[in-house]
Amino acid sequence: MGHLARKKWGWITFPRAVQIVDNYHAIEHLESLIEALLGKTDPSRFARRRRHWRKMLLADGVERIIVQARKEAEGTTREEAVEAQLGNFVHNIERMQYGTFRKKGWFAWHALAPAAGKFDCFVAVVAIGAWLAMERFKIAVIPTLGVCAALGILVKIIGWA
Repeated sequence: MGHLARKKWGWITFPRAVQIVDNYHAIEHLESLIEALLGKTDPSRFARRRRHWRKMLLADGVERIIVQARKEAEGTTREEAVEAQLGNFVHNIERMQYGTFRKKGWFAWHALAPAAGKFDCFVAVVAIGAWLAMERFKIAVIPTLGVCAALGILVKIIGWA
């Protein structure tokens, strides 16, 4: 997980890691793209497009959004602004495959965004608990990670996720 800022991708390298742009920030950029394309004059049109493209984005549709935005902006005064906003999506296509990530059970929500499902809620609660254990109660990292892993396995075994 990481923010769209490229400088953050180089923190630590894990050989089998998959980089995922958290969809909270992707949706923020989606809103900027829609604003560049439609402007602010029609809030209901903006909301409809946001709802439609958000569903598309969460279903591995980032490339379709890019094509649609370019087609709609082509030859208009907004073309340059739209292309500037599309850079975030063009450079992160493989990091924005949220439908695929969710099918694999990977958590792609920002910590501040509402969770999308019960397992996501569980992950958020465990993450908060882990933070409290380490920061507030000064419990070591390894025992905290062990408890988190055990809870995750237990949830999978009982079929809650």
